[in-house]
Amino acid sequence: MGVPLSIEPGDAILQCIAIAAGEVRYASEQIAKLELDDAAGPVVTTHVRPLKYEKGADSPDETVQEVRHEAPALHIWIVTRRQAMDRLVQYSVAALKAGVEERRVRIAENVGQALADAIRGILSDLGLSDDPRAPGVVRKHLTMLSGGAEAA
Repeated sequence: MGVPLSIEPGDAILQCIAIAAGEVRYASEQIAKLELDDAAGPVVTTHVRPLKYEKGADSPDETVQEVRHEAPALHIWIVTRRQAMDRLVQYSVAALKAGVEERRVRIAENVGQALADAIRGILSDLGLSDDPRAPGVVRKHLTMLSGGAEAA
C-alpha cells in the first residue's frame, strides 16, 4: 500500500496521533449531522444466494434472498469514532511511554540555547553586545522569525 519510508519512531508515533485525531474529528462532524433517531437502530442484512436443489446442487439461474434481523446497533459513525478514539489513546500512551514529548521539549530548549549563544556571539564579535538597541533589534527579528508581526 505504500513505499517504505525512513522515519524516526517518535515521528511515527506523532504522525499516528495526528491522523487518529483527524479521524476522531471527522467522525464527530459526521455524528453531529445525524438525527437523534439515527444514533442506534435495527440491523437488517440481506444476502442473496443461489437456490439449492434437493440434492444440494446450486441453481444456475434462480436465487434466494435471505433477510436477517439482528439486534439494534450504534450508527457506523459512532462506532468509527470510538475506534479512532481508542487508537488515539493507544498512540498517545505509546508516545508518553517513549518520552516523545520530553524529547521534543529538550530539542526545542537546545535549539533555543544554540540560537541565543549565536546571537550573543555575533553581537560580541561586532562589538555591539553593550549597545542598548541590541535587545530590541534581536527581539524584533526573533518575533518576525516566529511568525509574529514586525515591531515598528
